[in-house]
Amino acid sequence: MYRSLYLRPDVTSPVVDMITGPWYVVHGSFTFGSLLLGTCILLWYWQRTKATYWKQIVTLIASLVIPMVASFLYLIGLSPYGMDPVPMVMCFTNALYFWGIFSSKLFVLAPIARERIFESMQDGVLVIDISNRLVDYNQAAEQMNPTLTPAAIGKEINLILNEYTYQGMQDQEFESEWFNPKNDKYYHIRFTPIYKNQKIFVGTIIVIRDTTKQKKLEEQLKHLAYFDGLTNIYNRSYFLDKSSEQLKNAIQTRAPLSFILFDIDYFKKINDHYGHLIGDAAIRHVVSICKKELEHESIFGRYGGEEFVVCLPGKTISDAAKIAEKIRAAIELTPLNTEQELIFVTASFGVSDLNP
Repeated sequence: MYRSLYLRPDVTSPVVDMITGPWYVVHGSFTFGSLLLGTCILLWYWQRTKATYWKQIVTLIASLVIPMVASFLYLIGLSPYGMDPVPMVMCFTNALYFWGIFSSKLFVLAPIARERIFESMQDGVLVIDISNRLVDYNQAAEQMNPTLTPAAIGKEINLILNEYTYQGMQDQEFESEWFNPKNDKYYHIRFTPIYKNQKIFVGTIIVIRDTTKQKKLEEQLKHLAYFDGLTNIYNRSYFLDKSSEQLKNAIQTRAPLSFILFDIDYFKKINDHYGHLIGDAAIRHVVSICKKELEHESIFGRYGGEEFVVCLPGKTISDAAKIAEKIRAAIELTPLNTEQELIFVTASFGVSDLNP
């Protein structure tokens, strides 16, 4: 490490000079290279997390750079009295190491952050190894599937997700939908493969998201798109779509097809005399009577305010006339019972059929 030592002459205090040997160069190069590599790693890490850990990263970078600068000044002969300042500098920078690492808990912060994030996720997460066995799961997954317990670790995933048919390990991401009849909930499941060194397939992450609210909202929107809000029968646009399909089918198969169109008589007088709430009740009253008289194959829709239309696949115009008269008589003989009085409602009908 050192070839010789000697006392420096002509100085008031004893100062020892050391003549370096070949291993000093080897050791210095290794130390300097380690410090430089550590600085590069911290700079790379700083770019990723500087918004969170910038104080700790800057402290550690300073603790690495200061000894390198001191060593460089010593090697070019610019250090005070020609002395090696690195040992004294290291006493100071080591204190920075302790502060940066221990006071800020730099070593334990990342695992704690990972644990907090993993456990606080609203989506259920399961980690599966290459043998289709459960490796880890979070609290949200446990709430979605009560069979997830510490005892489930190491078991095959098919035994845990027994309501869902798991297709086994796949080396590409895919998604699927799952309805659990036990809790009447819908789930969106995403399978994401895990790779080691970006090449070796080692497992799968399963993310389960509760989509029950979204599904129910979609069903509500679908219902609003197809059905009339007051009567809960087909609205005009959806009735036209459904009846157009029947019309095309009847033309192709040369099967009979008929329509009934009717409206409530003097409906404006009902609204004016009794109010719109009673008017709405009268519309629902007529619809309820029609549902009882119509067959299951009939397509029933609200054409306008108090106008209604019925598509009758397989029925001739004579059949449609009989059905229309049956409904007309039922409406006339069944008054609307309100808190004040009985209101007799009538309706006018017309029929038409598909013909050349």
